[in-house]
Amino acid sequence: MPYLYVAEGERGLIKIGMTTNPAAREKSLRQEFARRGEKMVRMVPCTGDIPNARGPEWYVARLLSEMATPAKGREWFTGVPFDDACRLLHQHAQTSGHLRWAEPTPEDVRRRDQIMKTRAELKAARKVRLEQFEARKSVRRAIRQFRATVCERIAHVLAAA
Repeated sequence: MPYLYVAEGERGLIKIGMTTNPAAREKSLRQEFARRGEKMVRMVPCTGDIPNARGPEWYVARLLSEMATPAKGREWFTGVPFDDACRLLHQHAQTSGHLRWAEPTPEDVRRRDQIMKTRAELKAARKVRLEQFEARKSVRRAIRQFRATVCERIAHVLAAA
């Protein structure tokens, strides 16, 4: 029977997945985290034996892709707390039963909205910084052109004299 798990890297990289052998999977995940330049801090099987693990795993991966920043791969994420990912996986594994997936709870929706708002604010701040950088760059370009023009005129005046 499959187990669902959440693994966390030292810099916040999260991996969710499904395995039939948690001990062997933990060993292989350490290597996968190392290939991504991180050290795996912990791996927690969030649920016990459940017959229909693929549905909750797929649904939580979809939910996390909206809440967090996807890292390379469908089940790798950054920007979501480990406890939240584990809680989501456990909750949806317990409530799905024979269903393909469970609907998000109001808490899931609130947390997703909060994360999305934070991501939007960060994106807006990056845009402002980029605009400021571009403005400074154009001022520097104008100053260089002015200096070049002044130097040319001085050289022309000196050559004429």
